[in-house]
Amino acid sequence: MRELHEGTIPRRHILILSLLLIAAALPHTLNLAPSVMTFFFAMMAARLVIYQRRWRTPGRLLKVALTLIGLFMVLLHYRSIAGYEAGTALLTVMLGLKMLEVHARRDLYLTIFLTWFLIITLFLFDQGILLTLYLLLVVWGLVALLIAMNRVITDERAPLPLREAGGMLLQAVPLMVVMFLLFPRFGPLWSMPFDTSIARSGLSNSLSPGSFEKLVQSHQTAFRVHFEEENIPPPQERYWRGPVMWWSDGREWRVTTIRADENARFTPLGDPIHYSVTLEPSPTRWLLALDLPTGAVPGAFYTKDFQVVSRSDIDATRRYRLTSYPDYRMEEITPEEWQMGLQLPNNITPRMRELVAEWQPASRSPEQVVEQALNHFRDNPFYYTLEPPGLGRNPVDQFLFESRRGFCEHYAASFVTLMRLAGIPSRIVTGYQGGELNPVGNYLIVRHSDAHAWSELWLEGRGWVRVDPTAAVAPERILSSIDPTSLLSGREINYRQAGMGIRLELLIDSINARWNRWILSYDNSSQSWLLMQLGIEYLETKWKFLLIIAFSLFLLSLGTWWINARNRPSSDPLRRLYDRFCSAPLLHNYPRQPQEGPHDYAQRTAAQLPAHAAQIRAISQLYITLRYGRSGSDPQQMERLKERINAFYKAKEDKKG
Repeated sequence: MRELHEGTIPRRHILILSLLLIAAALPHTLNLAPSVMTFFFAMMAARLVIYQRRWRTPGRLLKVALTLIGLFMVLLHYRSIAGYEAGTALLTVMLGLKMLEVHARRDLYLTIFLTWFLIITLFLFDQGILLTLYLLLVVWGLVALLIAMNRVITDERAPLPLREAGGMLLQAVPLMVVMFLLFPRFGPLWSMPFDTSIARSGLSNSLSPGSFEKLVQSHQTAFRVHFEEENIPPPQERYWRGPVMWWSDGREWRVTTIRADENARFTPLGDPIHYSVTLEPSPTRWLLALDLPTGAVPGAFYTKDFQVVSRSDIDATRRYRLTSYPDYRMEEITPEEWQMGLQLPNNITPRMRELVAEWQPASRSPEQVVEQALNHFRDNPFYYTLEPPGLGRNPVDQFLFESRRGFCEHYAASFVTLMRLAGIPSRIVTGYQGGELNPVGNYLIVRHSDAHAWSELWLEGRGWVRVDPTAAVAPERILSSIDPTSLLSGREINYRQAGMGIRLELLIDSINARWNRWILSYDNSSQSWLLMQLGIEYLETKWKFLLIIAFSLFLLSLGTWWINARNRPSSDPLRRLYDRFCSAPLLHNYPRQPQEGPHDYAQRTAAQLPAHAAQIRAISQLYITLRYGRSGSDPQQMERLKERINAFYKAKEDKKG
């Protein structure tokens, strides 16, 4: 193949851009389809081979064919090019193809700008601090490459101007902070609707055998909890309330109609616990809360059964504050709740009725019926396992009398069904139980592996009472995490005695917790609190914009003054010499324009003064070398420049004399 003609750009810049683009796209291997990323890396490998062997870039027909293949890869997996995931995949494919035809300065500029768009798409999938720091390094490299491309003299061996790029990024930090803190927040900084075609961890509005199977195998963080006082509840009291399920068809339990209800009442029987929750994005709208929650939550409402429900999708990290009373008594039950709490499916079997009938003659109160049911689970060969056998059309009957193997959802569904048969109103509550204490930040980490289901019964004189049948069979589940692969077990950990792996995990999670708390969770309410501290909380949106503009202009003016102060002739000997050259009498009629660089000025004045063209070009070239070359302000070269400028002055003076 014929040698590639790279135009006016150094070949080394193409190599650097290729490596930076690969670095920018690398995190997408966790987000996009393997076929899409394989195609992208294949294109980048082809680009590097072309660079190494100096081949010509592919012809038009080959590029059209590759474009169709790339588009087919996207459509094959996503069935569309709409949506943020499909759109990101298409952008990634097109960038890989674009690199195959980069050979001119314009192509290089365009690819750099598109790479910045690719970097932005990564924050649609993850906003963690580690990814942010990684991408900051990539941006640093891209800025350095832009600076190198715009230099008059380009040395193939010269390193990237990373120092200058870092200085430019640091100069942008004050303006970035102002925009982040004061720019009006109309929603989360990063949020996109969930793709319902992709399975995601989280609680559901229904419960059936096996519905918790994927959750309990996930080590991902569901939410973190920071307590305002040193009163973290013990593991057996860490019940995090989520969906409450009333209706069952004998196989599946479901949440009834969710509506706001401000009339729910309960009586606290102990001290309150104040805390804040940082909830990870979720495909549902339930805000998890320690049983039993109270207090207003912006953008959310309470239901009659004390579910805390968000009014909008939780498509970004969300932080909220609550007060809970672990020891409480609910005050009332409505006729509608009484009826729902006794609803039975159509697949109740005779042996289920016979089992309940055996308990009732020996029981003088509903409490004794409850105790008889719990003793049934304790005294018979029931087993707690994360790998229960499959159940048929009547899972409750098969679990009670045949398999007797399951985890929380099996025990909760069976127990509530038995209580309803005994005439005791009951319901299933799902959420999380437990949490791992991170001593680095003194907060709880609640993972999806802590997903749990328990029951609530209405007992006369006591109200709704939590009863966890799982604790009757496997009390260790309530005292520790059930995730067998977890490095942490829900108990307090001696950080100094822990292994290096656990210590590192705790430290990283603590950093992420702070990042989520102060950066990702910075929303409209946080901004309002900040403005209140500054005494400007009542400003209208237009005045907030004006304040941002005024403060930004102040910062830009300050930065401009600082840059000009550094570049004053009195503080820069080289610049002072060049300004003396530009102010020479010979050039009096040809002043240098503000936008005119040394090279362009030399070309123009040399054309106007052909008799002195050699002197002008020599002085200008020497200045450019000293200013932008690798040698810097070399004393010998500086002295030579001074002599030539003096000679230039003398030539003019001799002519006049």
